Amino acid sequence: MKRNTLLAFLLSAGIAACLVLGIYQTSQAAAQKQDPAFFNSLKQRMEMIHELKEIASLLREQNQLLKKQNAILEKSDSRK
Repeated sequence: MKRNTLLAFLLSAGIAACLVLGIYQTSQAAAQKQDPAFFNSLKQRMEMIHELKEIASLLREQNQLLKKQNAILEKSDSRK
């Protein structure tokens, strides 16, 4: 009786382990094959430089608009 219980327990534990591993492999938790984070560092640098140039251009444009707005506000304050 004891041997049958032990055998049933081991068999059910093995089946449970196989099911868990089978579900793990098909889930999002399983490691996916991806490019390394720094696979193409030159391309990443060039993209970063492009983004920074675009940000600098937008900041220059914003500063020009703020200067124009300040000039308009100063004119309206001097008229009062």
